[in-house]
This record gives sequence, structure tokens and C-alpha cells, in this order.
Amino acid sequence: RKCSSERFFNTFNWRLEAFFDGNAPNCSELMSHRNRAREPVYLNVYDLADANSYGHRFGIGAYHSGVEVGGSEYTFGGHDRDSSGVFVSQPRNAPGARFREAILMGETEMSSTEIQRIADSLGSEFIGSSYHLLQRNCNHFSDALCQRLVGRSIPPHVNRLAWWGNLFSCFLPSDLGVKPPTAPGNRISGASAAAPTFNAFAGTGMTLSSSADASSDGVVARQDDPDIRRKRMAEAAARRLENRA
Repeated sequence: RKCSSERFFNTFNWRLEAFFDGNAPNCSELMSHRNRAREPVYLNVYDLADANSYGHRFGIGAYHSGVEVGGSEYTFGGHDRDSSGVFVSQPRNAPGARFREAILMGETEMSSTEIQRIADSLGSEFIGSSYHLLQRNCNHFSDALCQRLVGRSIPPHVNRLAWWGNLFSCFLPSDLGVKPPTAPGNRISGASAAAPTFNAFAGTGMTLSSSADASSDGVVARQDDPDIRRKRMAEAAARRLENRA
């Protein structure tokens, strides 16, 4: 019952935010909600280091994660632009990482459009240039998305290394020896094993918020444009004013 209450309030809060952003679901979406099939939500976890084979049994390791729902996997990665760092890709196939397990987090009745809106809204919080291996990584995004979809946090062990690393950051070397996966269609090249990059999905990969394009890997990614987003919000506000008139 507690989990159901958390899911209700998370969904309600998102719908309230979506209304003020001009992205509220229409009446037909709301009416069809009760007849909609429930979609499982998985947390897909990947190994980023061989040492995980030893550390996993003790509840610690270097992990990458993404949230799989509706046949797509959503994750967060870094780039050098002040735009969304949220990406959507083929499930359980993150480049540069070894798939370990899929953890069932729960189920959602949200449509693919609603899920897309949530991912877009999180893109304003998880900016590509804000990516940090310890303080704001893919696991932080997965946790935020799971809370929005099913009202649950990800298992603690998935991001425990970042928590401990952040706590004792003053004792850590600048090179932690962990290389996150690269962006779809933008694999990191020219980086030596001794000096890996820490920007997951680094490069000019595209993000979620504009029109979809298919890369050579068959991965869907879209680019966030603040001007287009503002235009959509203005159009939505104008439509609401016309309806009231």
C-alpha cells in the first residue's frame, strides 16, 4: 500500500508539473489510462570494471545503468553542451559496458508519450555538461526516473561506489580507472587506457527533445533545443487561452 501511495503522488506531481509546462496529457489519454496494459520497468545494470566480479558479492562495484520500459532504455551521459544529457537506446546493449542483470523495479500504466515527457522533463535537470562520475552520473538519473515511473529507488549497491567516493573524494586520485560507455554513434577514440575519459556518452550524440533520427547502430537519439521547447510552451499556453475564451 505504501508503494502504491508513493507511485500515486509521484505521478500526480509529474502531471501537475506537466500542466504548468504546457505538456499536460489530453483528455483521451486520461480516459484510456484505466484500460491500458501495465508495462514492466527494468533497471538494466552493466559492469564497468572487471573487479565487479569480486566486489559484487560485497555489494559494491563500478556500474552503469539505464531504465528499460516500453522497448527502450533511457540513460544519462555527459557532453560539453548545456543541453539535455538524456539518451534513449536499444535495451541491454550499452556500448563499452558489459550487461550484468535486469532488475524488475515495478510496473507502470503510463503511455509511451507520458514516459517520453517525463524523460524530457528530467533532461532539464540532467544537463550533459553537469555529468560527474561521483555526484551526478547515470545511476542518479536511473534513480530519478524509477521514482517517477514506479515510486521506487534503485538498489543501493548500484551507486554505492559513487556514494563512498563522494564521501572520501579528497583521498581519491583524479584517475579512478573507470571508463563509462560511449555515446551511440560517438564512441571515444584516441584515449589511452592510462588516461580514460569520464564523460559517459561523450561527443556530439543527440538527445531526446527534438525529432528522432536513427544512427548507424539503430539507436534512436534526439537533440534538445531550448528555443523549440519555449515555442511549444508558448503554443500550449495560447491554446489554453483560446479554449477558455
